[in-house]
Amino acid sequence: MPWTLEIRDEEELLEKHVLADGVFSVGREACDINIQDVKASKQHCNFYVQGEEISVIDSNSTNGTFVNGIRIEKRDLRHNDVVIVGTTRIRVLKC
Repeated sequence: MPWTLEIRDEEELLEKHVLADGVFSVGREACDINIQDVKASKQHCNFYVQGEEISVIDSNSTNGTFVNGIRIEKRDLRHNDVVIVGTTRIRVLKC
């Protein structure tokens, strides 16, 4: 089953991304997933997907990456986890 990222601003769904295996960068500029958030770094974090596994690694961002409210450097993710990049919420879904 693929992983899906739901990008939300507050509670409004902005977009969805279905991820295959690989590395996906998130940030304001020149990333696989670009977000319009002034509190996000240009290259904020990376999602790593390999089969049934997904993880996120912070890219030394200025404001940090949070998973379920906890600041992380690296974290394995589960269905329904929420990753915060700046003020943008990214819900991780196994679909």
